[in-house]
Amino acid sequence: MLKRLIFWSILLSTVAACKYSRYVPDDRYLLWKSKIDLKDGGRADALAEGVIRQQPNRKLFLSSLRPGLAVHSWGNGEKENFWARIGQPPVIFNPQQAKKSAELLQQFYFNKGYFRAKVDAEINYQNKSKKAEVEYNVIRGPRYKIDSLSYQLLPALEVLRKSKEKESKLKVGEYYDLEDLDAERSRLKKLFRDNGYFDFSESYINFDADTSLGKGSHKVHLKMIIRGIPQRQGDTILYKELKPYYIRNINIIPDFS
Repeated sequence: MLKRLIFWSILLSTVAACKYSRYVPDDRYLLWKSKIDLKDGGRADALAEGVIRQQPNRKLFLSSLRPGLAVHSWGNGEKENFWARIGQPPVIFNPQQAKKSAELLQQFYFNKGYFRAKVDAEINYQNKSKKAEVEYNVIRGPRYKIDSLSYQLLPALEVLRKSKEKESKLKVGEYYDLEDLDAERSRLKKLFRDNGYFDFSESYINFDADTSLGKGSHKVHLKMIIRGIPQRQGDTILYKELKPYYIRNINIIPDFS
């Protein structure tokens, strides 16, 4: 037990003493920290964290030690080196990726019903240690709820939709969430195909979200629209009527094995 404790103490001390930016080019920076700061309260969940394009090298739990990066730095900087193969190369900070991540974060919160969300990436460069820290400042604003639902479907499709309406995830009073809209598309695609509309695609279902229900109401009216199969003719989009398949012939083969 004592030997193990001594071993890990020596190892951690060695890792702590490593120069993590040893193989970071002179004109570049090691991505050291990436953080989402919700300015209007709360803590970003794992889904929001997963949107960010660049993440720093992995570190030990509740510490700033990066074992994989430290092991990589023991080598000579070449990919074929033993230490490089078992370690983790430094994550070189890319400002364009940070900009793109901010845009994706804003879109993420928009899709969750925060239609006024604003995100900016604040970058702190540490020239001496060649490290960069990125903080994504997020102001989500109010989250919109579904105030009402309406439908513009072909009559036959509307009959099918209403027959299974209770299974829908879209409910008045619930928060707007793009995942629920996608789930509804998938559910209706299966429903329509099970009833003979074998050519039906999720892309035929469109939603119109109207937030102009009154100043400060933070409510949205959703309208589902299914016009048919879109077909382009020149600069015009025409819609072909959706028709179900019917059984024409039934063949019985009595000697089939």
